[in-house]
Amino acid sequence: MEQKQCNGCSHQNDCQKVYQQLSSTKGPSVLAKTVLALLLPLIIFIVTAATCEKLLADLPWSQLVRVLLSILSGIVITFVYIMIIKIWRFENRD
Repeated sequence: MEQKQCNGCSHQNDCQKVYQQLSSTKGPSVLAKTVLALLLPLIIFIVTAATCEKLLADLPWSQLVRVLLSILSGIVITFVYIMIIKIWRFENRD
């Protein structure tokens, strides 16, 4: 199937070289950046909101107030985390 796609292409002989060069490129892994940027903020929000909900459960406030405070605290703590990461990345730029 590859031969059918390559027939008549002006870069027919160069494709393999390009893909070999791309696959042998050494660089930093994007896994750590992905976890820091996407997964960890979500986990921080969920843990913070759940912890606040548990801490506020004994207070005589309504369920709506407790849920809103839990969500708000999750948002604030997640925002603080994101700002810390942005500052850290800004100071450690290459």
